[in-house]
Amino acid sequence: MNLEQEAKDFMMGKRKEFKEALWDATTDMADFVWDNLPESDERQEAINLLKSFELWALEAARQHGIK
Repeated sequence: MNLEQEAKDFMMGKRKEFKEALWDATTDMADFVWDNLPESDERQEAINLLKSFELWALEAARQHGIK
């Protein structure tokens, strides 16, 4: 395997790790909100905004990379 392919594989691994960790964190947070707040428009909005946060973070990672 050449050096360029090694670098691509490394970055793909970092992206995958980031996406999985982000998904785990946002899922845990959404579950926490769902389990601890009564059904309301505000609870649903909080969960919707959390999903929006996840999508924006993924877009930032796609456009600018991961540290």
